[in-house]
Amino acid sequence: MKIMTQDKTRVLNFKMTYISYASKNRICESDFGIAEYASPERAKEVLNDMF
Repeated sequence: MKIMTQDKTRVLNFKMTYISYASKNRICESDFGIAEYASPERAKEVLNDMF
């Protein structure tokens, strides 16, 4: 699966089962933030949509 970062500067190619996680109001992969949202709830909604 390919995901473009929110700032549209990187495309991430995920091949593993473990993709990312929500931390506070961000979606992250390892130590890299993919996107930031207005609230932790919104970050979890987007992560759930990706799933």
